[in-house]
Amino acid sequence: MRYQNVYAQGPLDDREPLYHSEPYWIEVDAVPGYRSQLATFIDNYSHICLDLGVTNQNAVRVATRFNSFHGIFVAGDSVQEVIQLYTSIVGKPRLKPRYVLGYHQGCYGYDTQEMVLDAVDQYRRVNFPIDGMHVDVDVQDDYRTFTIDTRQGHFPDPKAMFQQLREKGVKCSTNITPYINSERSSYDTGMNGGYTTLNEGLQNGCFVVDKRDIDPTVPESWNQRYLQYSVGNRYFGRPFSDRPPYFEADNYSFTDAFNSGKPFHGGVFYGWGNGHPGHYPNLNNKDVRMWWGRQYKYLYECGLDFVWQDMTSPCIAEQFGDMKS
Repeated sequence: MRYQNVYAQGPLDDREPLYHSEPYWIEVDAVPGYRSQLATFIDNYSHICLDLGVTNQNAVRVATRFNSFHGIFVAGDSVQEVIQLYTSIVGKPRLKPRYVLGYHQGCYGYDTQEMVLDAVDQYRRVNFPIDGMHVDVDVQDDYRTFTIDTRQGHFPDPKAMFQQLREKGVKCSTNITPYINSERSSYDTGMNGGYTTLNEGLQNGCFVVDKRDIDPTVPESWNQRYLQYSVGNRYFGRPFSDRPPYFEADNYSFTDAFNSGKPFHGGVFYGWGNGHPGHYPNLNNKDVRMWWGRQYKYLYECGLDFVWQDMTSPCIAEQFGDMKS
């Protein structure tokens, strides 16, 4: 799962395609002369490969990368009937707000509120519709989830920015990744009250901890290897010494963290030196989920309209664990 991989080669390709899994599809008028619409749902969490007549023109072939799967097939006289029958099995989604179905703009690189407002103004100036604006991690204080960089020259007045966007008819969102920056900086000296999400998470044991099933033949930290794939090539990382190429070096001790029961030392890497080490919330724990939900309060009080739950796995720094394998 890397940004530069070559995709669309199927579930058995070692390059591990990103965002390529098609578990549900509808065949429309597949049989000429018959009002037959057929929906298929493949219940499997891994990569799904769909062969529409390539190997055999008279057959549809389905394969999954891991384990077996259940196939659910729904037939009807119209697409509307098929969808109604299918959602009676898997559940009906709530009706989305109208603006979600509108025109949206998002970009990595909106570093200031002036850039955000100017982008919307440019849309309005040429009479091109826009209903939603998505601001990436640029809005954060140095990749600190649930924060806004309120320094001059960045987003000094987020409440005013969100209000101006709303007055222009635009809803605003930002992304939330389940990663909490553990890097100490001026943010934690009291200038902005400290990074409360990190401090609370550490105090209340909210993070995934480093407890491992150890291979008895290589129990030492310095002998650990992480299996990696990159554009068809298999190789092994050495977490004892490998570090992401951050602008600010991460000089933690893998030996001290290894199987220690302390919060797992992970991190995100967005390429080109960007990113920081951090911890991951243990969202399998209900109390942690409740705590995580409370972290959104500051953003919504500033005027944010909604969020998108962003990816994590593709931007986990490969040096930080076998999750990346």
